Amino acid sequence: MSDSFLQTGFSFVTLLVLARLVGPEEFGVAAVALSIVQVLALFSEVLLQDAIVQRLEMDSATANAAFWVSTLSGLALSAGTAVAGGCLYLKGHGGHLGAVLAVMGVSLIFGGIGAVPVALHRRELNFRALTRRTFVARCVSGMIGVLMALMGTGVWALCAQQVCTALFSSAAVWQELSFRPAWPVQWRLARGLCSYGGRAMAAQFLMHAGTRLWVVIVAGVLGPVAAGYFNLAQRVVETPRDAIGTAINSVALSLFSRRQTEPAKFWELYNEAAGLVVCFVAAPFAIFCVLAPQIIGTVLGQAWLPAAPAAGIFAFAAVPHMLRILHPPVINALGRPGLLFWVNAAAILVSLGAFLLPILINGACTLSLAAMSLALRVVVTLAMGAVLLRACFGISFRRQFAPYALPLVLILMATGVAWLVAWKVAPAGLALSGLAGGMGGVAVYGALLAWLGPECVKTVWRTYVPRWRPVAQPEVSV
Repeated sequence: MSDSFLQTGFSFVTLLVLARLVGPEEFGVAAVALSIVQVLALFSEVLLQDAIVQRLEMDSATANAAFWVSTLSGLALSAGTAVAGGCLYLKGHGGHLGAVLAVMGVSLIFGGIGAVPVALHRRELNFRALTRRTFVARCVSGMIGVLMALMGTGVWALCAQQVCTALFSSAAVWQELSFRPAWPVQWRLARGLCSYGGRAMAAQFLMHAGTRLWVVIVAGVLGPVAAGYFNLAQRVVETPRDAIGTAINSVALSLFSRRQTEPAKFWELYNEAAGLVVCFVAAPFAIFCVLAPQIIGTVLGQAWLPAAPAAGIFAFAAVPHMLRILHPPVINALGRPGLLFWVNAAAILVSLGAFLLPILINGACTLSLAAMSLALRVVVTLAMGAVLLRACFGISFRRQFAPYALPLVLILMATGVAWLVAWKVAPAGLALSGLAGGMGGVAVYGALLAWLGPECVKTVWRTYVPRWRPVAQPEVSV
């Protein structure tokens, strides 16, 4: 898990550096193309991964069939983006968006090639080796993108980073893996995986497609500069949030799947995991919510300040997102992935309606409105996920939310301290007020967590936080 956090930190820093060097307009054009590519990647990269992890037994022939399905899907989707990008470029629509889309679409090929190896590593709980290798790949591609941005290549620096990340990550995950693809293929073995994976991916498609395509909608309504602001605000929160969520989901699905026949141990594991997730992951997003203007203005400069309100809204929505982050692995582990489709479908419809209704009534649309309507999706998924756990698996609301009560109170107190300190130090400037507020909030939360936190948190604290103990001095006889 620590390797995953290190990878998230590097990706986060790379995002900030590139945003400052490239600027809002070109960042917005790249964001539209990247959003389309990321949605298409679900079909080649994610379709079979959860199905491979969830299976109790997996032989080489089935893995081979899954590999060729993923690889050929990536090739087909990459060809589709090249054709679509070429049509946009020739017709002169969206400036150089068509060319950017065609170049970024190449990453779909490498993503499809690496999808099955990633699933096999996850299945064997080999997360450390997997994370370390993909971290090296992200480091190299990030440096390539930054160097190109320093050379003044603009949006093409972002294209190069995306393609190189997919290429190097795909090459890295094949190491230390005994499986190798072969031909001919027993295509019938992939049908069962596609059946389960299709149901699981349908839910993820609605979740990720709704999030990514929101950038495309904002660009169409407000223009590429607004799309750049919106995408930065979204990614500055969702880059760490999604990386943490992916790590948690990967571990949780594997652990829950192994406990699916032992209900008592299953729900004991769920309670401990829920308490730890909220205690250690939700607090930084809550503190960032109240310090978004100070942090964005200091790190990215005054040109990116219009993105601060939307970033604060996304950070606020990340807290309830952490409350429902274990719902998908629980439902998938219990063999009901189709339920998540209806949850995400309802969430997308509600948030899309909240976004389009003001536009249809009076033509009003702002970045904050777009951010709030997208953030509403998290509230809907949390509520519906809790209802499904109760209706389908008999887990009461009290049992689901009991692990969250005390951590949320502590987070609220720490956030209030962060806002108060930043407000008091505001005359000294954005940088100093943001630094003081962040340090104050983190210090107060850490102290409260060690003093009043749940027992599982205190166990982690006692295990990993060293304490100073005086060394007994030997008695000296006279």
